This record gives sequence, C-alpha cells and structure tokens, in this order.
Amino acid sequence: TKIKTIMKLIDSRPTIKQELLKALRESGGFTIGVQEEEILLAEKVLFSLGLFVEPTSASALAGWFKMPLKERRRTLILLTGNGLKETGKLSELFPAP
Repeated sequence: TKIKTIMKLIDSRPTIKQELLKALRESGGFTIGVQEEEILLAEKVLFSLGLFVEPTSASALAGWFKMPLKERRRTLILLTGNGLKETGKLSELFPAP
C-alpha cells in the first residue's frame, strides 16, 4: 500500500525505502518514526532560523526532537533538501497571513 506523505522523496521513490533499510543495516543506525504534524513543526522551526528546507529534510529535525536529551547532544542533523524545490507545496501548508 502506498502511504501519502508530505515528504516528496519518500512519496515519489518507492525504492528509497529499500535503500534506506540497507544503509541502516550496514551502518548500525536506527530510525525514529515521526508524524506529518511533527514534520510541519520542524519545518516551521527551521524556517524561523532562516533555513528553508523541503519536508523530507525537516523530518530529520522532527526525529531529533523525539530523542533523549543525552543522545541529542551527540547528534548531527544533515539538512540536504532545498525548500525552493517545494515552494508550491510549502505555500499551501503555510499560507501568507
């Protein structure tokens, strides 16, 4: 079943899930599940800091918020997706006042 999400990369590339799982297994990494609302909050936080990223990238910060404080202090978050790629979708999610 296809899950609809605001994260374009996950939504548009079904094979990405297998690629991510492979990378996690090889690196000994882990995942943290986040909800759409948490991704939108992370998007707003990043935007307030002057960082305009796409929702797929903001999901990393959403996961970081859910980590124990001790782990957050040792974590680097890579923001790789530019929000300019998603201006249409983001303007729908965050309409001008």
